[in-house]
Amino acid sequence: MPAYYCPECGGELRYEPTTKIYVCKACGRVYEIEELKTTKERFLKSVMESDEEKRKKRRREIVKWWLGEKSVEE
Repeated sequence: MPAYYCPECGGELRYEPTTKIYVCKACGRVYEIEELKTTKERFLKSVMESDEEKRKKRRREIVKWWLGEKSVEE
């Protein structure tokens, strides 16, 4: 079984097989597996978007530099 960590505090989640839920050992928050999967997908999507935004910003800076006046020192 994969290890899951609490999206709220980062604590380790313990699986309760009788109730089929995950409970955070640190903060006590309760999660169902579907909620954890949804949270993970949202997190990964936001990380991917932020990486893409960084690449786009860098590309814009390079194009701006390239189209601008270049000095001999650059």
